[in-house]
Amino acid sequence: MNRTEPIKDLKKIRKLSNHFQGNNDRDYILFQCFLYLGLRTQDTLKLRVGDVRNKYKIHFKEQKTGKTKIIEINPNLIEILDQYIKEMNDQDYLFPSRKKNSDGSQRHITREQAFRRLQIGGEEIGIPLSGHVLRKTFCYHSFKNGTPLHVLSELLNHSSESMTRRYIGLGQENIKQAYFSVDFG
Repeated sequence: MNRTEPIKDLKKIRKLSNHFQGNNDRDYILFQCFLYLGLRTQDTLKLRVGDVRNKYKIHFKEQKTGKTKIIEINPNLIEILDQYIKEMNDQDYLFPSRKKNSDGSQRHITREQAFRRLQIGGEEIGIPLSGHVLRKTFCYHSFKNGTPLHVLSELLNHSSESMTRRYIGLGQENIKQAYFSVDFG
């Protein structure tokens, strides 16, 4: 079984971001939302314009757990979102599909479409990519930037810090780094 790993190299993340930015606005925003919000795919796809317009937090109920969550929106993402949604209505999905429901109403892209769009973008520059990879990437870099493991465990709804450690790909390299990070001389 293939194990999904976070993207640890910031240069690769920037390369992906530049690639998506140059191709399709919706796919670029999808990439950025996965990267900055750390949400599961189904929760990301259900976001509507009104959930983010003029807001600094997103209030929603997780589909998998049924828990109510409050997500702080990173200022970098707010700026990108504001530009993307300026011509959209509050009831529109952030990631609308070209296909409509049988009653003619708008629907969001499917999980499969989102996966395909990310996968194709990643393949074009040689990086395996999915919403799950980006969720792990968000958590890995959040940890590297000082977010305590117990906070990430809560954010991810993990039952233990060891589960979170495995999830974000912390292994022997990080243990070695801890030993070499101290200097008493």
